[in-house]
Amino acid sequence: MTIVMIFQGEMPHPAHRVFGEAAECRFVHFETGVEPDETTVYTGRIVDRMRTGLSIADVDVLIAEGTAPSRTEYE
Repeated sequence: MTIVMIFQGEMPHPAHRVFGEAAECRFVHFETGVEPDETTVYTGRIVDRMRTGLSIADVDVLIAEGTAPSRTEYE
């Protein structure tokens, strides 16, 4: 089973990281689609979010840290 936790910011929140590690999640930035140690910027580009969506399309369980990663509208 593949479990992914999408997170905001540069790193998952420490409490969320503990939960994710206990559940054996792979952590992926909700916008850039990269692992925590690779995340350095927040681009706001639609193409980056599309790339993330494609990279997590085949996961069995998707956990979102907070609610911003699940937003579908743009302001």
